[in-house]
Amino acid sequence: MKPCSIKLQPALLGVSVLWAAGCAWLIEFGTGVWWIVLQWAVGLLIASAYPADLQDAAARGGLMLLGGALQFAIISGFWRLGICAPAPAHPGAAPGGYLRRALAMLRSGKYNCPYVVAAGLTVMLAVLIERGLHLSNGYWAPMTGLMVIRPDLKQTWARVLQHIGGTLVGAGLATLAAATLRPTPAVTSLLVLVFAWSAYASRAINYGMFSASITGAVVFLLSLAGLPEPVTAWHRVLATLLGALLALCVRATMNAVTMRRAKLKRVSATLG
Repeated sequence: MKPCSIKLQPALLGVSVLWAAGCAWLIEFGTGVWWIVLQWAVGLLIASAYPADLQDAAARGGLMLLGGALQFAIISGFWRLGICAPAPAHPGAAPGGYLRRALAMLRSGKYNCPYVVAAGLTVMLAVLIERGLHLSNGYWAPMTGLMVIRPDLKQTWARVLQHIGGTLVGAGLATLAAATLRPTPAVTSLLVLVFAWSAYASRAINYGMFSASITGAVVFLLSLAGLPEPVTAWHRVLATLLGALLALCVRATMNAVTMRRAKLKRVSATLG
């Protein structure tokens, strides 16, 4: 299937924005929950770039379920062998715990509304721009924006720098490996495994290294589908820069608006 070249559907844009906002809201439940829901948003954005009929969509979903089941089986095997241990359960992970907490947050209004709005706005702008410019593999722009935008400006800056740096390093390594090794499909598959392992190993250690590993894995995965590695790497870099810069601009703007409103409230309270 080829990337989507049809006009953007309002329903798709609306769902993407709502999903991004929901993902940002769920960061209040911890990064574990946020990371899981982020993968749902990633799946939505990628699927929207490769439209399919119901049969193909069902086949795609079946393959994803198969991959998830295989991953679960491997991890469960490692647990049983004592190679690794499961992470401790989150305090809110009891049956109904997350739901009760969500309802309490909605009733109290105690959640980071500027961050939620910023995440939704970033994804909306990224989708509109990448579709308007017809960027190849442009879905990386909204994905990147959602990945790097954080609850405050300082965290977003750090995330943007690490993501851009990691993407450049990963794209460079993938291009160099392709030019040097001239990999066969078997070697390319091995390189995918190496970069994927590095991504899993570095996710909780260094976000820049994680971004580099993900970039390398994606470049070689797409090369298995016939896309040249340097071209894919360049598309990834362009879309990443667009998404990261949009996230930074939106987060900075929301931060300025929030500070301005807080200042006006203080002045009003003083005068009152």
